[in-house]
Amino acid sequence: MNLQVLIDATPTLLGVIIGGVITFSTQFFMQSRDEKKKKETDKLKAYNEILKLEETTPSKPPEYPEDRGFDWKIYKESTRKVLLDNLHLFDKLIVEKVFSIEDTVIEAKYIHYDYYHDHYLYDEYNDIIKYIREDYAEIKKKKK
Repeated sequence: MNLQVLIDATPTLLGVIIGGVITFSTQFFMQSRDEKKKKETDKLKAYNEILKLEETTPSKPPEYPEDRGFDWKIYKESTRKVLLDNLHLFDKLIVEKVFSIEDTVIEAKYIHYDYYHDHYLYDEYNDIIKYIREDYAEIKKKKK
């Protein structure tokens, strides 16, 4: 008798199990998609903020390549906060460049700050801005 009840209930139990798996998979997929979309939106907002701050850029465009310079004070008071607050959203290249800038400034505090540091910081910062512009355009292209 108990075996017959189990045999009769098997299709129903399989239906419940399959339905549960399908529901779980769908919810998981939708949640992952929503999280990815939110992260991408937050990343674009951070990019917008950084690009707006470019009006007071810490990297001075040079008349000659050897004249390029970097204003740490402007960077520290504007772009740095946005970069560090949103570091978790950025791709590896930006994170590495931000850490490189931070490490170079710390190094420069302990040794004489010279043109090498200026040039290096200028190049690192401009690499970040270039990458942001390219990534921004790529993200917007994918959304179309």
